[in-house]
Amino acid sequence: MKKPILFCLVLVVCLAFIVPAFASEKEETADTVTGAPLAELSAEDRALVKRAVELTDDRKGPQTKWVGPTSGPKLAPDKFIVFLGSNFQNHIVKVMADYAERLGEEIGWRVVSIDGKGTVDSWIAGFNQAISMKPDGILIDANAEVLQVPIQEANDKGIAVTGMHALHIPGPVPEYGLLYNSTTRPEDIGAALADYIIAHSNGRGKAIVLYDALYAIARAKAEAMRDRFIEVSSVELLEYANYPIAEVPTQMPQIGVKWVQEHPKPFYVMTIADYYYDFMVPSLRSGGVPTEDVILLGSDAPPSAYDRIRKGEYQIVTIPEPWDLFVYQTFDAMNRYFNGEDVYTWHQPVFCIDSDNVDEEGGINDEFIPQNGYQDRYKKIWGVK
Repeated sequence: MKKPILFCLVLVVCLAFIVPAFASEKEETADTVTGAPLAELSAEDRALVKRAVELTDDRKGPQTKWVGPTSGPKLAPDKFIVFLGSNFQNHIVKVMADYAERLGEEIGWRVVSIDGKGTVDSWIAGFNQAISMKPDGILIDANAEVLQVPIQEANDKGIAVTGMHALHIPGPVPEYGLLYNSTTRPEDIGAALADYIIAHSNGRGKAIVLYDALYAIARAKAEAMRDRFIEVSSVELLEYANYPIAEVPTQMPQIGVKWVQEHPKPFYVMTIADYYYDFMVPSLRSGGVPTEDVILLGSDAPPSAYDRIRKGEYQIVTIPEPWDLFVYQTFDAMNRYFNGEDVYTWHQPVFCIDSDNVDEEGGINDEFIPQNGYQDRYKKIWGVK
């Protein structure tokens, strides 16, 4: 009877070592979208995946911290501002116009919007039209690089020119004639999208970068996506695809299906604007493409992106920008200019939306409204209620 007892004791002791070791290995090799274990990656790639996971978790957190101004001049009265939008067919651009007009009404400034209709010629014509209206300020989201002649003319006339997404550079950009440009650093958004894929796939994702080279901010965002993504040697960049936003309605329905036919699945797509997916997803759906085969990540966060994320319809992530806050930023910059003061520069951190937090930070209404009290804070500085 002693031998069986001895055998059992030995077996228990062995299991005491084997089971924790197996559990530790299982924890390290958590399952992924691709099914590839993390342990198979190089030490460097594992470290990059860990970084991506930590940064992604942080970017999904609350947006309550205030790092903006706490003092400034009172509001200059009765100012006239013209907003030149790049293309009102893009929902986000129309939202910018609506926010600007609403804030103007609330503080007593007159705001008029002009549709740039998506072409450089129309932007130039629209900007010249704005100058002819003799405003105190012009706010643009069209590409400032191609508007240098009329911007210089406006500067010479003492018109304050500000931008939202007009360039990839946030803050004052005097070399381009902009008093202030409100934008989240495109490099931060691009890196955040790449990090999410790296984390989601455990460093095994295959991805396409989709962008429009016409816009400086789009180029900067796309380059950051590409460069951050390929830092991990175990991922694969399938395409670096340039498709003009102006041609999205006609091109995207075919492009999504084409990629499904050409590339191994599952694969990811990350883009500079969710607008692309408004025209890609219907063709994927009608073609019966499984949602797990094409995994979409975008930015700008129109209502359609929120809806796709809630429904689990191909798109899993969007990175919004605080358009209403940007309007407050640019109006504050113009007000400081009107009062002979320097602008105040600051940046709202990146916020990453997925199914876990889609209804937070204003998401319940399909918009990004950081819960840091920016509206009341600016109005208190300006002395308006």
